[in-house]
Amino acid sequence: MKIFVWDEHFITGLERIDEQHHFLIDLINRFGNSLVASKSMEDAELVSVFGQLADYAKYHFSTEESLMRECALEPRHIDMHARHHEDFLSQVTSMWRARTTMSNSVETLHGFLCAWLAFHVLGVDQDMARQIALIRAGKTSGEAFEIAQTPLDRSVDALLTALRKLYAVLTEKNQNLAQAYEQLLILGKLKDDYLAMISHEIRTPANGILGVGELLLDLCPASEDRTLYANLFEQSCLRLLNLINDATLIADMQKLTLKSGAAISFPNLLEEVRAALPDIRILNKPSTALNTVFLKGYPPLLKKALESLILLAASFSRDKQSAPMTATDEAGVLRVWLELDDLSLSDEQVVDFFKIESSVRAASAAESLGLAPVVAYQIITAFGGELRLLKGKGNHDYLEATFLKEKTVRENFMNRVH
Repeated sequence: MKIFVWDEHFITGLERIDEQHHFLIDLINRFGNSLVASKSMEDAELVSVFGQLADYAKYHFSTEESLMRECALEPRHIDMHARHHEDFLSQVTSMWRARTTMSNSVETLHGFLCAWLAFHVLGVDQDMARQIALIRAGKTSGEAFEIAQTPLDRSVDALLTALRKLYAVLTEKNQNLAQAYEQLLILGKLKDDYLAMISHEIRTPANGILGVGELLLDLCPASEDRTLYANLFEQSCLRLLNLINDATLIADMQKLTLKSGAAISFPNLLEEVRAALPDIRILNKPSTALNTVFLKGYPPLLKKALESLILLAASFSRDKQSAPMTATDEAGVLRVWLELDDLSLSDEQVVDFFKIESSVRAASAAESLGLAPVVAYQIITAFGGELRLLKGKGNHDYLEATFLKEKTVRENFMNRVH
């Protein structure tokens, strides 16, 4: 696949520089192919190609800067030219670090590389080549610099000037975003470390308390009260263990969502969930054939998410045991609607429901699920989907989830470039 095509407009007349530019374009095209072919942004081949591209860019920039010094170009141009190189390396490195959370990362990364190189070669590098030619023809570096400031084509110069100003603004914004992203990474790691620590520290004493509780119940004589307390104790134990496990899962979410596995069909996933939740009546009413629908994501996590959705829907049903479902195969996604006839939440509570810090869940009919709805939300959104509660849609309230279908991201990108 050739996206960036070399032509005569990129020729500077400096043989070594032109050869390196051509090789850079080949590497960018190879990187684009790897982006399309990779199953994840952590694919070994993709990481390898990016490393080669970054290393060669540094080598090429060093070559240009050495050539400018050898030809004694005006220091003002050398300094400006070197800053362009530094800004590029800084920006592309920050974008690469943020690739797993970046929206449309395939198009964004490859588009930035193509646009930056074209702009740089047509503008700054052509100025460099022109000054070198003038110096070799007998001009001083200062004279060559001043002459190069006079455009050969005023319309092209106006366009490049506008692009330089836009690039300067975008560079500053990108640097601010990169700094904000780094801060978010730090905060995210602190949150994950805290959750992991808490879940670990609670699990050990909790196991001790649960064990002692079971021993005390065994010592109690059989009675109606003992049976009642035993049931309450068993339910509380299960909720506590689920809470600890869900907290651990949230802390490990980033690592788990990078795992790849065989694509799973939605009907098979639904059957696994039915088997895991025998007490819930999943009333499946698909409006389109779903046998060929395969979901994008790590199957064990998708199963965990769908189980949580079914339990959440049952919690917001009057009989607490039914989850009427409609699933539709749409362009790029599978959309799942779960009908709710006992939601009893305000508009504001619906918005806050899936936030980890929200107190809405604990005051709702889903209180017994603990963090399970938050885990479901994080799994679905981590794989490119959406999850939300909808009030007053028709005669019912709904739980709506969209799952990204396997290969959708790569197919969309390929459709754009062909």
